Amino acid sequence: MSEGEQATPEQIETMIALQALLRNGFIAVPYGDNPAEPDELGFVKMRWDIHEIVRVYDEDEASAVRLVGGVPKEKAEGKAVDVVRTVLGWPQIVAANGNRI
Repeated sequence: MSEGEQATPEQIETMIALQALLRNGFIAVPYGDNPAEPDELGFVKMRWDIHEIVRVYDEDEASAVRLVGGVPKEKAEGKAVDVVRTVLGWPQIVAANGNRI
C-alpha cells in the first residue's frame, strides 16, 4: 500500500488477524527482495516438535500447516482471515503422534 492510500475493510481485517498470530507466539518473516514491500509474509511458531507455518500472499490467499515430528497433521488454505482463525483454533495439546486429543 502506498503512502496516502486508504486500507480497505478487508485489508484492515487481515492486518488484525495477522496481529493475532503475533500475539499468540508466531514470529513474522517477510519474503522477497524488499522487506518493506514483501512478496509474501511467513509466520512460524515452534514448540518442542510441533511447527506451525502460515504463509500469507495477500488477503485472499494464505495457507498453513502444522507439522508434528516433520509430518503434516493439520492444513488450511483460503482467505488470510479464515486461515488465521483455523490455525488459532487448532488444539494446543496434541498426542505424541500428532493426533488431536
